[in-house]
Amino acid sequence: MTKQEKITYAKKSVAAAIGHNVDIFEQDKNLFIQSGDGDSFFTLINFGSTAVIIADKAILDWCINKFAYVPGNEITKGENLSLLQSKLREYNKEILDDYLDISFMRLDKHTGNPAAKEHNDYEFEIYEKDRLAELDKFYEEQIFSQALDEGRKELLAIVARKDGEIVAVASCSAGYKEAFWCINVDTLINYRGAGLATHLVAKIAAEIESRGHIPLYTTWETNAASMHVASATGFEPVWLWCWVFDTE
Repeated sequence: MTKQEKITYAKKSVAAAIGHNVDIFEQDKNLFIQSGDGDSFFTLINFGSTAVIIADKAILDWCINKFAYVPGNEITKGENLSLLQSKLREYNKEILDDYLDISFMRLDKHTGNPAAKEHNDYEFEIYEKDRLAELDKFYEEQIFSQALDEGRKELLAIVARKDGEIVAVASCSAGYKEAFWCINVDTLINYRGAGLATHLVAKIAAEIESRGHIPLYTTWETNAASMHVASATGFEPVWLWCWVFDTE
């Protein structure tokens, strides 16, 4: 796929995931949609400078009035975000840092990872789906919780071992109606800061691509370490998705 084809594919996949046609992401201005019963009270998705806001009828007109002419990629920043948060709190809702996700894709061909160290003092091993049960003990011990989540149903994992101990894990699971293989990574505290997560993400992204799938990396803007991993491994921010959390 070309760079533009990947972006178009992403738009179609996200639109399908929320039950809409890709046309909602092809507008030249912000689009406002009333959410259905049982849907999120407030959701914002933006590709570039325009946003799609799906909001409860209680705040839909307010959103239109405040954000119709605000660049979509500025609504969740600075004074605009403060204004939005204040309004949401009237309904006991709030946008938390980890409910404001930035999704990254490798838009250009990526043939290596010069930013990552070789880490020759570690051993790396691929766990195919039929072997992932061997990592179940980490669910119970709540270790590598950022990379391993029983509910996500991982498809593949790569582990890093030091002196026989697993010290870091990168995994991937199906997302957006299986359009992407979504990468998650976690490292034991004593092994962080040395580029090991970057090395693992580069490895698993290459593995995903070699199998004919599209890797996706998602994090939030305030997670500086995770943002660095994304950029160091050839991933670029493509879209932002935020939704609200009940404060009660």
